[in-house]
Amino acid sequence: MIQMLEIMSKIHAQGIVYRDMKPENICIGLNNPNKIYLIDFGLAKHFMVKRKDEKGRQTMEHIPLSEGRNLIGTPRYASLHSHNGLEQSRRDDLESLIYVGVFLLRGTLPWCGIQAESRVEKYIMIKESKIETTPQELCEGLPDEVADIAAYAKGLEFAETPDYAMMLSALRKCMSRLNLKEGEIIFTKDEK
Repeated sequence: MIQMLEIMSKIHAQGIVYRDMKPENICIGLNNPNKIYLIDFGLAKHFMVKRKDEKGRQTMEHIPLSEGRNLIGTPRYASLHSHNGLEQSRRDDLESLIYVGVFLLRGTLPWCGIQAESRVEKYIMIKESKIETTPQELCEGLPDEVADIAAYAKGLEFAETPDYAMMLSALRKCMSRLNLKEGEIIFTKDEK
């Protein structure tokens, strides 16, 4: 999660929102299995755009919040705002990153395995599950810091700049408290 958050902060620093966070887009380094990479920027979009101010100077401005958008990304990991048809921004990437992190740590999410008669009905049921699931319920059995970051990400405003340093610090303190090293791969007894 630390590496994923660092990568996301670098993408956002370039004025780009990723919009397709999912395990399938995360690769492990060939020569360094402790390093991950994010691939497939096919759904990425600039959230900072060039505008001219009243004096004709070029400035960078955050895109406006708009409604009526189609869901973009994989429904299992998409933010609630994306399910609600809102334009995506950094907050949505972070919410999706939390869903992916929890999925990779626990092997499931509360809305995994939902069965429905149609794709539309399934997406509605996934959305409802995301609405009903608190960050504490989502992160049950995981360190409190993960739930704190999930709650923080869900509380961000559309154009708000996330506090990446705070989130990274919380994860690093958690790892220190648990005597884990960054990049260390942890297996449960049954996975060895």
